[in-house]
Amino acid sequence: MRASDYRYRQHRRAFDLALRMLRHEALTSTICQWTGLSGSLVRKFYKSYLRESAKRHRGVRPWKLETFLSSGPRRSDATRWAHYCEALHVLPHEHLIDPERALPSIERGHLLCAAFERFKAWGPGQASMTLEQAIMLLMAFAKGEVVQLVICENCGARNLIDRLGSSRTQQCEWCLAAERLGSTVSASAIGADRTHALL
Repeated sequence: MRASDYRYRQHRRAFDLALRMLRHEALTSTICQWTGLSGSLVRKFYKSYLRESAKRHRGVRPWKLETFLSSGPRRSDATRWAHYCEALHVLPHEHLIDPERALPSIERGHLLCAAFERFKAWGPGQASMTLEQAIMLLMAFAKGEVVQLVICENCGARNLIDRLGSSRTQQCEWCLAAERLGSTVSASAIGADRTHALL
């Protein structure tokens, strides 16, 4: 492949990713970070193609992980999102010191959007998570300092834990809920149902 052809394909992939992220209402700074395009180019792109169909947001990126750690349903959403990130290879196998610098790229950005689109399509409960929140969680997963994915000690499913919180239980939300309800369903069955429902 000639160098000019490669540059054209990369440039086209960057624009395709920008369009995809614009449809998910990502901030301009986020799109620039993942595509390498300039802010002025992203804004022109939006005005030319998506002004009538997608909202544009201004302000700072979300940073409060507590939003997803303080309640069972939101923690479950975050755990499910982590599963999609792992399954589509958005999340690296090893923890990163500086994921904000290491993760963003055009190729990983397309994987990110694919994971997010599948996550949103899974059910109505995922509708409230934005792409910006999903990226915030991805960075936290990759760094592994505050939140971490572990194996549930009951059913063997992957479980999200707050490493700084007072509760360090290895049990997932589903098993804890089954315990509270005194369910007779086996923990292993719960874990299997969860895993098969994810993807």
